[in-house]
Amino acid sequence: MTTPIAPWCAPTVDIQPLPTFGWFDHTGYGGYSEHMDLRRAKEDGWYGLVVLDTGTGQLSIRANRGYGPHFKNGHPPDEHYAPEQDLWYGRRYHRTPRRLGAFLREGLTREEVEQVLAQVAPAAQRLLQHLEPLPDGGWDWTVEAATTYQALRLFVSHPQDRTLESTLTDLSRHPSTVAFDTVIEAIPSIVDPAWTVASDAELDRIAEAFCQGNGYYSSNSHGRSPYDLLTEYAKLAQPDSRHVPSAPTVVGARAALRRWRAAAIQAQTGYPAQPAAAWFAAHQADAPDVTADLDDAQLAELAEVTIATVAHDHHISLVGVADYLTDERARLRDLVRAEATVMGQRTNALLAEADRARTARAAMAARIASWNDPKERGEDGDVNGAEIGRLVGMTRQGVHKLLERLRAEDPDGEENADT
Repeated sequence: MTTPIAPWCAPTVDIQPLPTFGWFDHTGYGGYSEHMDLRRAKEDGWYGLVVLDTGTGQLSIRANRGYGPHFKNGHPPDEHYAPEQDLWYGRRYHRTPRRLGAFLREGLTREEVEQVLAQVAPAAQRLLQHLEPLPDGGWDWTVEAATTYQALRLFVSHPQDRTLESTLTDLSRHPSTVAFDTVIEAIPSIVDPAWTVASDAELDRIAEAFCQGNGYYSSNSHGRSPYDLLTEYAKLAQPDSRHVPSAPTVVGARAALRRWRAAAIQAQTGYPAQPAAAWFAAHQADAPDVTADLDDAQLAELAEVTIATVAHDHHISLVGVADYLTDERARLRDLVRAEATVMGQRTNALLAEADRARTARAAMAARIASWNDPKERGEDGDVNGAEIGRLVGMTRQGVHKLLERLRAEDPDGEENADT
């Protein structure tokens, strides 16, 4: 039996106070106006958004520029978001971001916006409760969560024209969203045996192709595109339709692919499958000895040994071992790179200090030689290189070479120094 995934502990929805930045104000930045005129904000390129934080349950209002690459790509929308705060408002469910957004109708008063948040809160809670946790962390969409999000988006864009419950009812009567598990049951040829050994990243690419309904995925289905496969599913699901049905929106592919892989691995090995990263985090004493110096071949060999060892000793089939080892090697190499950076900076500082010291020493040796003091002169009257070298820490030959170089660079100065 596959190791069960811990139930999703959905956070409690918490309505946040309305913000005070300037898109609510005719005068620009400076707080609320009486009627929170979002029409003016829209003319200026700003949009109001209802934002649900899936990690904390916070339900809030945010201002955003509705156009531009940062917003469209789901990056931080404006200065009110930190760089790591992801915001998404798409119609396809290939992403599982931290924050979900929905465009808010313009021209609402403050009281009306507060009423919208109050009506949205129960649906937001239902959305959170129907998200599906992934064994390696994070979550994925379900039909219930996606349908609730669709209803939420439609409602907040026209809160005065409909109720949230009526929107949910309409969507339920005409479902356009289907779970990936349901598609596999209808078209078993979609399944590729290679999924058994696929990494999480590879499974995510497959999931994204199906949830977006585009791209090409070559499998037992003769390389047909996900759109073609989903259109085939729609025909099977609606055999009496007079028209060619549209391809449905797929959700839950990431979770479904991981479940399928875990079940296939358990069927092959007899042991439950667990993600390597999570398992080693709980069993650090059994973690493999990874170093920054392992090459790819050595890493692959270590992955095989690790899988076999854990299966033998703990009756667990680890998945994602190669990815775990690769990430661990990358982490160790980053540590070496950081150490090399510090060492390089320190070495450069020491070399610069050494250059300054050598320059100062050469100047000191030349200065002493210029005195023509008997203490630094030999019996023949020439410079006593050995004596000066003893003083400044140089060899006799080094002192003479230094003085010869200085004479070549400034013969007049040397003559003046000797006179």
